[in-house]
Amino acid sequence: MKTPKILQLIGEFTNGGAENLVVNLTNKLRQDHWEVIISARKDGPLSSLLSNKNCIYFINKQRTIDLKYLFKLVSLIREYDIDLIHSHLFGNDLFGFIAAKYAGIKIIQTVHGMDSFNSKKRVIAYNMMAPFVDKVVTVSKSLELEMVKVISFKRDKICTINNGIDLERYGVTKDYQLIKKEIGMNDSFPIIGAVGNVKPVKGYDILIKAAVSILEEYHNAKFLIFGDIIEDKEYKENLDKMILKYDLTKHIKFMGYRSDVFKFLPLFDAYVLPSRSEGLSVALLEAMLFRRPIVATSVGGNIAVLENGENGLLVPPDDPEALCKGILRLLSDKDLSKVLSANASNAVRTKYSFDRMAENYKELYLSIFS
Repeated sequence: MKTPKILQLIGEFTNGGAENLVVNLTNKLRQDHWEVIISARKDGPLSSLLSNKNCIYFINKQRTIDLKYLFKLVSLIREYDIDLIHSHLFGNDLFGFIAAKYAGIKIIQTVHGMDSFNSKKRVIAYNMMAPFVDKVVTVSKSLELEMVKVISFKRDKICTINNGIDLERYGVTKDYQLIKKEIGMNDSFPIIGAVGNVKPVKGYDILIKAAVSILEEYHNAKFLIFGDIIEDKEYKENLDKMILKYDLTKHIKFMGYRSDVFKFLPLFDAYVLPSRSEGLSVALLEAMLFRRPIVATSVGGNIAVLENGENGLLVPPDDPEALCKGILRLLSDKDLSKVLSANASNAVRTKYSFDRMAENYKELYLSIFS
């Protein structure tokens, strides 16, 4: 069967799970001689990871409802004779759907988290699109089960393709002391790390509250948070106020976006994912691959990936005390940490490889036209 020409539709090249999926999947498809282009509204650091930036087409969007943007998107579809739009995140799902129907082509939407449904307007919009999309993909089975509670899908319209990571992408770093020196952490112990863009759904306010009690046990502990800090400025300001209130400025450091965050993972004595909601975190999979002891909230894809007491610890969301106890348990029980982290690495290698994910998307694309 002839492979379809695909348009990946994303907003910006910021460092998020959806954006990483678009970049990595595009690279893999083009490597395998599929015709794929990307339409985005703004550039960002992740675009540098594309093997060929000539496949990107930027279309500026001025406001929520922008007909010029829509017409330009349809023109791009026609110019490159696109067969299928694969859209990611709500705004792109909505405009991609309208453009696909106007141009008479297929559309697949990938839903990356329940925050796509954080307003009644979004729920109404998805319910209106549901009968007419060709397929909706969720990044974890738990997200699929949550989604069907709010969106009226026919069962054959929705499926799950787990996120995956490229096991060959990561270099080996041995000089950890040099990396510690680079970020001013020479004498720090323990180092507790978190990775994810700074926004309310990630629950960093809960981590900050937990840090107060952790520091009573480990006075020289440091908390490193890697992720884009410009996505929700008000939330970041509130976190800064909390840090000042609890006198934590010497202990909590926002590292911003790093394309090489994986090289810092081996420094973490505990990896924490305090999310209130989660699809399937690529950063979590990376931490598992690097054998980090993990504490995560029992939400979304975390439950599918982690088995409590087997390859990580699961705690309730929005519970600073439970999060604190989980972190302290890992720090105090090194034997447990070693077992959990080894099991976590094995789980990623067998179940969540990027190659498996890419093959699943290929099969889905082809099935739409069979």
